[in-house]
Amino acid sequence: MSRVADKLIKAKNASGAAYDDGSPFDTAIVVGRFGFRVATLDVSDPAASPFPADLDPSGGGSGPVVINYNAAGIDRTNEVVISADTGNKVYATDFSTATNVQSTQIYSDNTVLDSPRGGCGIDETRQVAWFISATPNTLVGIDYSDITTNGGSVAGSIALSHQCWGLGYDAANQIVYITTANRMFSYDVSNLSSISLLDSFFSRDIAGCRELTIDPVTEVLYGAVQNGGIVAIDISDPSNMSLLSRNTSGASNFCCKVDPNIEYAFGVSISGNIFSYDVSNPSSMTLDDTFTDSTIPTASSASRTLAIDLAQKLLYYKGFNSSALDMVIISYADPTNLVKINSVDAGQPMKVLLFNR
Repeated sequence: MSRVADKLIKAKNASGAAYDDGSPFDTAIVVGRFGFRVATLDVSDPAASPFPADLDPSGGGSGPVVINYNAAGIDRTNEVVISADTGNKVYATDFSTATNVQSTQIYSDNTVLDSPRGGCGIDETRQVAWFISATPNTLVGIDYSDITTNGGSVAGSIALSHQCWGLGYDAANQIVYITTANRMFSYDVSNLSSISLLDSFFSRDIAGCRELTIDPVTEVLYGAVQNGGIVAIDISDPSNMSLLSRNTSGASNFCCKVDPNIEYAFGVSISGNIFSYDVSNPSSMTLDDTFTDSTIPTASSASRTLAIDLAQKLLYYKGFNSSALDMVIISYADPTNLVKINSVDAGQPMKVLLFNR
């Protein structure tokens, strides 16, 4: 088997992979904010008008108070969303019945998890969710395998020497990548009882890097740079990372997603724009399109998210401020010309995840 073919299989089968396997999605899950519940939306017809209503109007789920820096991830195999609030609480949301969503607090502890930052990495095989804690500075994995009887527990943790902001998880190789102001760290988490630092890579081009997305086919990590644009890091050897390039075009980015099939990355800015980058040559990325719409709000970094449907070439954007609450669906069938397909008032919930019922 060729190396590329092997990586493609790993990418498809890796639980918690950084991108999805290409199946058309029929359900969008939006995770709560300010005490609002977890909601499920039927997106089997993304262009439907009027847009389908919430699948669970009774509101069985209740999400975290505020998700800090998109600290929520989806386990599609076990049909659960794991999320953390800005304090020290972790929630599990069972969406196995999309019309009867149930959320439960499964963990609370400020000794290793308080003020989480940088997203959530899901390991579906081991049923571990990775978070960064800011007080104290810790990388922590929460075991959610026995949430129905005993709740969650700490599967493994390691103290960090810096306060970190961005998190990406390579589930196929069990490597966690996290960022601080000008540095990226890689941690081997294959042994939960003995997590080890592999590399500490310094570059001013990763300053303010928030969401991290991994392309396991090319072994490139893309980061949304708060100071502007996106950055590409070579992670083919996680013990010796290197900068490939940074494209500074576009305003501050807080979220990014990658379609490895067409080699494009998409970023979301605080100014309400969505940017389309050609990353076919990650050493020389180009900005090909800038999309904006009145329903895309300008909002803080903690109040925006982007999900991707590879099969239908769709981006799902969700932001939040006091006047704009829509989830916006955008086609990137032509990545040089992003087109709005639909929008729906999805209220205050702001983290979007996609699933097939």
